[in-house]
Amino acid sequence: MSSRYSPEEALKHYFNFTCFRPGQKEVVEKVLDGNNVLAVMPTGQGKSLCFQLPAFMLPGIAVVISPLVALMKDQVDALYGKNLSQATYISSQLAPEEQRQRLEEMGRGKYKIVYVAPERLKSRMFLAQLARLKVSLLTVDEAHCISHWGHDFRPDYLYIREFYEQIPGSPVILALTATATPAVQKDILEQLGMPGAHRVISGSDRPSLYYSAGNFDSDGAKLEELQRLLSGRRGSGLVYVATRKEAERVAQWVNNNLKMTAAAYHAGLEPAGRSRVQEDFLQGGIDVVVCTNAFGMGIDKPDIRFVIHYCMPSSM
Repeated sequence: MSSRYSPEEALKHYFNFTCFRPGQKEVVEKVLDGNNVLAVMPTGQGKSLCFQLPAFMLPGIAVVISPLVALMKDQVDALYGKNLSQATYISSQLAPEEQRQRLEEMGRGKYKIVYVAPERLKSRMFLAQLARLKVSLLTVDEAHCISHWGHDFRPDYLYIREFYEQIPGSPVILALTATATPAVQKDILEQLGMPGAHRVISGSDRPSLYYSAGNFDSDGAKLEELQRLLSGRRGSGLVYVATRKEAERVAQWVNNNLKMTAAAYHAGLEPAGRSRVQEDFLQGGIDVVVCTNAFGMGIDKPDIRFVIHYCMPSSM
Protein backbone atom coordinates (compact mmCIF):
# COMPACT_ATOMS: atom_id res chain seq x y z
CA MET A 1 0.00 0.00 0.00
CA SER A 2 1.35 3.43 -0.96
CA SER A 3 -0.75 6.08 0.72
CA ARG A 4 -0.57 8.50 3.60
CA TYR A 5 -4.10 7.51 4.61
CA SER A 6 -5.65 4.34 5.94
CA PRO A 7 -8.73 3.19 3.97
CA GLU A 8 -11.02 4.71 6.61
CA GLU A 9 -9.11 7.99 6.63
CA ALA A 10 -9.12 8.14 2.83
CA LEU A 11 -12.85 7.41 2.76
CA LYS A 12 -13.45 10.44 4.98
CA HIS A 13 -10.90 12.64 3.22
CA TYR A 14 -12.00 12.05 -0.37
CA PHE A 15 -15.69 11.18 -0.05
CA ASN A 16 -16.67 12.46 3.40
CA PHE A 17 -18.09 9.05 4.35
CA THR A 18 -17.56 7.68 7.83
CA CYS A 19 -17.97 3.96 7.14
CA PHE A 20 -17.86 1.42 4.35
CA ARG A 21 -20.82 -0.51 3.01
CA PRO A 22 -20.68 -4.32 3.17
CA GLY A 23 -17.94 -5.70 0.94
CA GLN A 24 -16.36 -2.36 0.06
CA LYS A 25 -13.55 -2.38 2.60
CA GLU A 26 -12.51 -5.93 1.74
CA VAL A 27 -12.27 -5.04 -1.94
CA VAL A 28 -10.36 -1.82 -1.29
CA GLU A 29 -7.86 -3.50 1.05
CA LYS A 30 -7.21 -6.37 -1.34
CA VAL A 31 -6.61 -3.95 -4.23
CA LEU A 32 -4.29 -1.79 -2.14
CA ASP A 33 -2.35 -4.91 -1.17
CA GLY A 34 -1.78 -5.73 -4.84
CA ASN A 35 -4.33 -8.51 -5.30
CA ASN A 36 -6.50 -9.04 -8.36
CA VAL A 37 -10.16 -9.05 -7.30
CA LEU A 38 -13.54 -10.07 -8.67
CA ALA A 39 -16.34 -8.32 -6.78
CA VAL A 40 -19.97 -9.30 -7.24
CA MET A 41 -22.07 -6.72 -5.42
CA PRO A 42 -25.72 -5.74 -5.87
CA THR A 43 -26.79 -2.50 -7.49
CA GLY A 44 -26.72 0.29 -4.93
CA GLN A 45 -23.94 -1.29 -2.86
CA GLY A 46 -21.33 1.23 -4.02
CA LYS A 47 -19.21 -0.71 -6.49
CA SER A 48 -17.73 2.46 -7.99
CA LEU A 49 -16.15 3.45 -4.69
CA CYS A 50 -14.25 0.14 -4.72
CA PHE A 51 -12.03 1.44 -7.53
CA GLN A 52 -12.36 5.20 -7.08
CA LEU A 53 -10.95 5.19 -3.55
CA PRO A 54 -7.86 3.06 -4.40
CA ALA A 55 -7.34 5.21 -7.51
CA PHE A 56 -6.87 8.30 -5.34
CA MET A 57 -4.73 6.42 -2.83
CA LEU A 58 -2.37 4.66 -5.23
CA PRO A 59 0.37 6.34 -7.29
CA GLY A 60 -0.21 6.81 -10.99
CA ILE A 61 -3.49 6.34 -12.79
CA ALA A 62 -6.49 3.99 -12.81
CA VAL A 63 -8.03 3.01 -16.14
CA VAL A 64 -11.70 2.09 -15.94
CA ILE A 65 -13.28 0.12 -18.78
CA SER A 66 -17.00 0.78 -18.96
CA PRO A 67 -19.56 -0.31 -21.58
CA LEU A 68 -21.67 2.85 -21.74
CA VAL A 69 -20.82 6.52 -22.22
CA ALA A 70 -23.84 7.41 -20.08
CA LEU A 71 -22.35 5.42 -17.21
CA MET A 72 -18.92 7.02 -17.58
CA LYS A 73 -20.32 10.53 -17.68
CA ASP A 74 -22.59 9.86 -14.70
CA GLN A 75 -19.66 8.73 -12.56
CA VAL A 76 -17.33 11.54 -13.64
CA ASP A 77 -20.04 14.11 -12.93
CA ALA A 78 -20.60 12.56 -9.49
CA LEU A 79 -16.88 12.85 -8.70
CA TYR A 80 -16.84 16.49 -9.81
CA GLY A 81 -19.80 17.03 -7.50
CA LYS A 82 -17.54 15.93 -4.64
CA ASN A 83 -14.75 18.29 -5.81
CA LEU A 84 -12.75 15.32 -7.10
CA SER A 85 -11.82 16.72 -10.50
CA GLN A 86 -8.91 14.39 -11.37
CA ALA A 87 -11.23 12.18 -13.43
CA THR A 88 -12.34 12.17 -17.04
CA TYR A 89 -13.77 9.98 -19.75
CA ILE A 90 -12.63 9.63 -23.36
CA SER A 91 -15.34 8.75 -25.84
CA SER A 92 -15.92 8.81 -29.57
CA GLN A 93 -19.00 10.91 -28.82
CA LEU A 94 -16.71 13.80 -27.89
CA ALA A 95 -15.50 16.17 -30.58
CA PRO A 96 -12.10 15.06 -32.02
CA GLU A 97 -10.35 18.11 -30.57
CA GLU A 98 -11.79 17.39 -27.11
CA GLN A 99 -10.63 13.77 -27.35
CA ARG A 100 -7.09 14.88 -28.25
CA GLN A 101 -7.03 17.39 -25.40
CA ARG A 102 -8.10 14.83 -22.82
CA LEU A 103 -5.56 12.31 -24.13
CA GLU A 104 -2.79 14.88 -23.89
CA GLU A 105 -3.88 15.85 -20.38
CA MET A 106 -3.91 12.18 -19.41
CA GLY A 107 -0.36 11.80 -20.74
CA ARG A 108 0.73 14.77 -18.62
CA GLY A 109 -0.63 13.09 -15.50
CA LYS A 110 -3.59 15.41 -14.90
CA TYR A 111 -5.98 12.56 -14.08
CA LYS A 112 -6.14 9.81 -11.48
CA ILE A 113 -9.11 8.06 -13.10
CA VAL A 114 -9.75 7.72 -16.84
CA TYR A 115 -12.90 6.00 -18.11
CA VAL A 116 -12.88 4.45 -21.58
CA ALA A 117 -15.05 2.09 -23.60
CA PRO A 118 -13.44 -1.24 -24.55
CA GLU A 119 -13.19 -0.07 -28.18
CA ARG A 120 -10.70 2.60 -27.08
CA LEU A 121 -8.18 -0.03 -25.98
CA LYS A 122 -7.08 -0.60 -29.60
CA SER A 123 -6.24 3.07 -30.17
CA ARG A 124 -2.53 3.64 -30.81
CA MET A 125 -2.78 7.21 -29.55
CA PHE A 126 -4.35 6.04 -26.29
CA LEU A 127 -1.69 3.36 -25.79
CA ALA A 128 1.08 5.86 -26.55
CA GLN A 129 -0.14 8.29 -23.90
CA LEU A 130 -0.69 5.48 -21.43
CA ALA A 131 2.90 4.29 -21.90
CA ARG A 132 4.08 7.57 -20.34
CA LEU A 133 2.26 6.81 -17.10
CA LYS A 134 2.26 4.38 -14.23
CA VAL A 135 -0.99 2.45 -14.40
CA SER A 136 -1.68 1.13 -10.90
CA LEU A 137 -5.18 -0.23 -11.43
CA LEU A 138 -7.17 -1.61 -14.35
CA THR A 139 -10.87 -1.76 -13.51
CA VAL A 140 -13.33 -3.74 -15.60
CA ASP A 141 -16.76 -2.39 -14.76
CA GLU A 142 -19.86 -4.41 -15.65
CA ALA A 143 -17.47 -7.35 -16.02
CA HIS A 144 -20.22 -9.79 -16.97
CA CYS A 145 -19.99 -8.20 -20.43
CA ILE A 146 -16.81 -10.23 -21.03
CA SER A 147 -18.54 -13.57 -20.54
CA HIS A 148 -20.20 -15.55 -23.32
CA TRP A 149 -22.57 -16.73 -20.58
CA GLY A 150 -23.41 -13.22 -19.43
CA HIS A 151 -26.64 -11.49 -20.43
CA ASP A 152 -24.87 -8.42 -21.88
CA PHE A 153 -21.97 -10.06 -23.75
CA ARG A 154 -19.81 -7.46 -25.53
CA PRO A 155 -17.20 -8.93 -27.94
CA ASP A 156 -14.89 -5.91 -27.49
CA TYR A 157 -14.44 -6.90 -23.85
CA LEU A 158 -12.51 -9.94 -25.06
CA TYR A 159 -9.64 -7.63 -26.05
CA ILE A 160 -9.06 -6.51 -22.46
CA ARG A 161 -6.59 -9.30 -21.69
CA GLU A 162 -4.44 -8.44 -24.72
CA PHE A 163 -4.59 -4.77 -23.76
CA TYR A 164 -3.51 -5.61 -20.21
CA GLU A 165 -0.45 -7.44 -21.51
CA GLN A 166 0.67 -4.24 -23.26
CA ILE A 167 0.60 -2.16 -20.06
CA PRO A 168 3.99 -1.91 -18.32
CA GLY A 169 4.16 -2.94 -14.69
CA SER A 170 1.27 -5.43 -14.54
CA PRO A 171 -1.29 -3.30 -12.67
CA VAL A 172 -3.86 -4.79 -10.35
CA ILE A 173 -7.08 -5.90 -12.05
CA LEU A 174 -10.43 -5.28 -10.37
CA ALA A 175 -13.49 -6.76 -12.08
CA LEU A 176 -16.91 -5.60 -10.88
CA THR A 177 -20.44 -6.72 -11.63
CA ALA A 178 -23.84 -6.91 -9.98
CA THR A 179 -24.90 -10.03 -11.85
CA ALA A 180 -22.73 -13.12 -12.19
CA THR A 181 -23.64 -16.74 -11.66
CA PRO A 182 -20.78 -19.07 -10.60
CA ALA A 183 -20.36 -20.04 -14.27
CA VAL A 184 -20.11 -16.38 -15.31
CA GLN A 185 -17.67 -15.67 -12.47
CA LYS A 186 -15.42 -18.48 -13.67
CA ASP A 187 -15.61 -17.25 -17.25
CA ILE A 188 -14.79 -13.66 -16.23
CA LEU A 189 -11.67 -14.79 -14.39
CA GLU A 190 -10.55 -17.02 -17.26
CA GLN A 191 -11.10 -14.33 -19.89
CA LEU A 192 -9.10 -11.82 -17.84
CA GLY A 193 -6.33 -14.33 -17.14
CA MET A 194 -6.63 -14.19 -13.35
CA PRO A 195 -8.14 -17.52 -12.25
CA GLY A 196 -6.65 -17.17 -8.76
CA ALA A 197 -8.12 -13.72 -8.08
CA HIS A 198 -9.69 -13.00 -4.71
CA ARG A 199 -13.48 -13.05 -4.86
CA VAL A 200 -15.78 -10.80 -2.85
CA ILE A 201 -19.37 -11.97 -3.23
CA SER A 202 -21.98 -9.84 -1.46
CA GLY A 203 -25.54 -10.99 -0.94
CA SER A 204 -28.02 -10.03 -3.65
CA ASP A 205 -31.17 -10.06 -1.52
CA ARG A 206 -33.01 -6.73 -1.78
CA PRO A 207 -36.01 -6.84 0.58
CA SER A 208 -37.28 -3.47 -0.66
CA LEU A 209 -37.79 -4.74 -4.21
CA TYR A 210 -41.14 -6.06 -5.39
CA TYR A 211 -41.58 -8.07 -8.58
CA SER A 212 -44.78 -8.73 -10.52
CA ALA A 213 -45.71 -9.85 -14.04
CA GLY A 214 -48.83 -9.54 -16.14
CA ASN A 215 -50.21 -11.01 -19.34
CA PHE A 216 -51.94 -8.58 -21.72
CA ASP A 217 -53.54 -9.41 -25.04
CA SER A 218 -53.31 -6.00 -26.72
CA ASP A 219 -51.27 -2.83 -26.76
CA GLY A 220 -54.27 -0.94 -25.41
CA ALA A 221 -54.40 -3.25 -22.40
CA LYS A 222 -50.72 -2.64 -21.73
CA LEU A 223 -51.21 1.10 -21.87
CA GLU A 224 -54.09 0.84 -19.41
CA GLU A 225 -51.87 -1.12 -17.03
CA LEU A 226 -49.06 1.40 -17.48
CA GLN A 227 -51.49 4.16 -16.56
CA ARG A 228 -52.59 2.24 -13.48
CA LEU A 229 -48.99 1.66 -12.37
CA LEU A 230 -47.84 5.24 -12.88
CA SER A 231 -50.85 7.33 -11.89
CA GLY A 232 -50.17 9.14 -8.63
CA ARG A 233 -46.73 7.61 -8.25
CA ARG A 234 -43.91 9.71 -6.85
CA GLY A 235 -40.29 9.44 -7.80
CA SER A 236 -38.83 8.52 -11.15
CA GLY A 237 -38.37 5.37 -13.15
CA LEU A 238 -37.62 3.56 -16.38
CA VAL A 239 -39.91 1.92 -18.91
CA TYR A 240 -38.09 -0.52 -21.17
CA VAL A 241 -39.32 -1.23 -24.69
CA ALA A 242 -37.98 -3.35 -27.54
CA THR A 243 -37.58 -0.80 -30.34
CA ARG A 244 -36.73 2.83 -30.96
CA LYS A 245 -40.17 3.42 -32.47
CA GLU A 246 -41.88 2.09 -29.35
CA ALA A 247 -39.67 4.27 -27.14
CA GLU A 248 -40.83 7.39 -28.98
CA ARG A 249 -44.48 6.31 -29.06
CA VAL A 250 -44.78 5.31 -25.39
CA ALA A 251 -42.90 8.42 -24.19
CA GLN A 252 -45.32 10.60 -26.14
CA TRP A 253 -48.26 8.67 -24.69
CA VAL A 254 -47.00 9.24 -21.11
CA ASN A 255 -46.58 12.95 -21.78
CA ASN A 256 -50.06 13.22 -23.26
CA ASN A 257 -51.98 11.10 -20.76
CA LEU A 258 -50.24 11.22 -17.38
CA LYS A 259 -49.14 13.99 -15.07
CA MET A 260 -45.52 13.02 -15.63
CA THR A 261 -42.76 14.18 -17.95
CA ALA A 262 -41.24 11.50 -20.17
CA ALA A 263 -38.51 11.26 -22.78
CA ALA A 264 -37.35 8.55 -25.15
CA TYR A 265 -33.79 7.25 -25.07
CA HIS A 266 -32.32 4.94 -27.69
CA ALA A 267 -29.28 4.47 -29.92
CA GLY A 268 -30.95 6.33 -32.78
CA LEU A 269 -30.69 9.66 -30.97
CA GLU A 270 -27.74 11.97 -31.59
CA PRO A 271 -25.10 11.88 -28.81
CA ALA A 272 -26.10 15.37 -27.64
CA GLY A 273 -29.73 14.26 -27.43
CA ARG A 274 -28.88 11.19 -25.37
CA SER A 275 -26.74 13.27 -23.03
CA ARG A 276 -29.53 15.80 -22.63
CA VAL A 277 -32.07 13.12 -21.67
CA GLN A 278 -29.67 11.60 -19.17
CA GLU A 279 -28.85 14.96 -17.59
CA ASP A 280 -32.52 15.96 -17.36
CA PHE A 281 -33.39 12.60 -15.80
CA LEU A 282 -30.60 12.75 -13.23
CA GLN A 283 -31.44 16.36 -12.34
CA GLY A 284 -35.14 15.64 -11.90
CA GLY A 285 -36.40 17.38 -15.02
CA ILE A 286 -37.76 14.12 -16.44
CA ASP A 287 -39.83 11.64 -14.43
CA VAL A 288 -39.80 8.70 -16.83
CA VAL A 289 -37.29 7.55 -19.42
CA VAL A 290 -38.80 5.22 -21.99
CA CYS A 291 -35.80 3.40 -23.36
CA THR A 292 -34.28 0.48 -25.14
CA ASN A 293 -31.50 -1.41 -23.38
CA ALA A 294 -29.11 1.38 -24.45
CA PHE A 295 -29.90 3.07 -21.13
CA GLY A 296 -29.91 2.23 -17.46
CA MET A 297 -26.79 0.22 -16.64
CA GLY A 298 -25.15 1.72 -13.57
CA ILE A 299 -27.23 4.90 -13.44
CA ASP A 300 -26.99 6.35 -9.93
CA LYS A 301 -30.25 8.09 -9.02
CA PRO A 302 -31.61 7.84 -5.47
CA ASP A 303 -35.32 8.29 -6.22
CA ILE A 304 -35.85 5.58 -8.86
CA ARG A 305 -39.02 3.82 -7.73
CA PHE A 306 -39.96 1.58 -10.64
CA VAL A 307 -38.56 -0.31 -13.62
CA ILE A 308 -41.22 -1.53 -16.03
CA HIS A 309 -40.68 -3.82 -19.00
CA TYR A 310 -43.40 -2.78 -21.43
CA CYS A 311 -42.21 -5.54 -23.79
CA MET A 312 -40.91 -8.98 -22.90
CA PRO A 313 -37.16 -8.58 -22.23
CA SER A 314 -34.75 -10.64 -24.29
CA SER A 315 -33.29 -12.21 -21.14
CA MET A 316 -34.31 -12.60 -17.52
